[in-house]
Amino acid sequence: MKYLERFNYRDLIIFILPVLLFSLYLFTYNPGILTADSFSLLHQIKTGHLSNAYPIFYTFLVMVFLKNPLFVGIFQILTFSVMWTAICKYHRKGENTNVFFIQFILTLIISLIPINAVYSVALSSYALFSYFIMFLAFLIKIMVDRDGQIGMKLTVLMAVTMAFISGLAPYGAIISLISLVFIAAYILIKRQDPKRVVALTVAGVIVIASLTLIFGVAAGDEISSTDLLSDDINLDDAKSQYFTQINQTPEDFEDLTAANLKNSKYDQIDSIVDLTRENIILNTLLNNPIIYFVLAILALGFAYVTTKSKEIWMVYVPSIATIALALITSKINLYSNLLVFYLILIIIVDLLFKKKTNFQEKPPEEEIVYDSFESVIDEITLDEINEMLGESEETEPLEEIETEQTSYSQNEGSSDLIDEILKEIESGKK
Repeated sequence: MKYLERFNYRDLIIFILPVLLFSLYLFTYNPGILTADSFSLLHQIKTGHLSNAYPIFYTFLVMVFLKNPLFVGIFQILTFSVMWTAICKYHRKGENTNVFFIQFILTLIISLIPINAVYSVALSSYALFSYFIMFLAFLIKIMVDRDGQIGMKLTVLMAVTMAFISGLAPYGAIISLISLVFIAAYILIKRQDPKRVVALTVAGVIVIASLTLIFGVAAGDEISSTDLLSDDINLDDAKSQYFTQINQTPEDFEDLTAANLKNSKYDQIDSIVDLTRENIILNTLLNNPIIYFVLAILALGFAYVTTKSKEIWMVYVPSIATIALALITSKINLYSNLLVFYLILIIIVDLLFKKKTNFQEKPPEEEIVYDSFESVIDEITLDEINEMLGESEETEPLEEIETEQTSYSQNEGSSDLIDEILKEIESGKK
């Protein structure tokens, strides 16, 4: 409830932007964007013959939301919006108006880019997978800000996030475990105890993996990396393609139809998506994950120059693990590269406005310049003068010097500077 009390109109604006704009795509493509792979997933659920062609955790989520994939799209839109609102709120401490305005512009641009809306309304595990990769990078940023001191709430969030990642993509468990190794190592370097986050994450991964046994999942060909913009996103065509391939007729919830296929609003939205897909320049600038990998590295390099801290690179650990496995296996979708780059932009805005962060260098101490010798005396405390008089037990404290003026002569071994200071004090009293 504490978080709800702090939820203000700025948070509501950041939250509502992607909800509204992504929902426009959802109801235009009603009940959502489905490829041939999506119908393969629905057919598995319909027949009850589940295979690991799809990550079983996502299959479980779709089963929960049946009989209408429209609800899957709503869930994915809300998931992204909540995560993005949390990211912006965390990097807007102090409610700086300028920071909020920049976050608002960035959120609006992100919500208007078609690929982000397409993934949010697609029946594909890679939408949620990418959201949780972005969120894990955000949680790592919080951990670094706290210098490795993570409480129970952050520990649980990290563990749940990595467990979800493990269940939402082929080789997701490897990505989670690689990230966990770096997180645990960082916590150890900071002389903290990583046992809780390790134990909870491993337990979460095991629970997600156990769904394979619970649902009796059979071995099958894993899905390959899917670029939703490179495929035909026409639901009816995808359905025909899949069921013609298996020579069967769709039944019940498999027999989906695009509600607005022939409507003008469908054509308007679809033409925008086609433009960003078919135009080489727009496709490269808005959709290419390799471009966003390069941009993310450059952005992190800028953040490193700004903060002089190598720890900022920890934010990109989940993405590096994802990219490495994508190159090795060709089974991982790289849409998450775009989302993590968006996160890095929010971090940079925060750094530029110097709102917080342990990444910031401490400013150098100003050198005190004294106008005269008298000003030196004014700045010296009684304890400092006593310390300069020597640590010997025979040395009298300044309080006794003030009452017995003759005691100055007993400190013949004192430095010339001390003698001069004492003379100035004595002349001042006269």
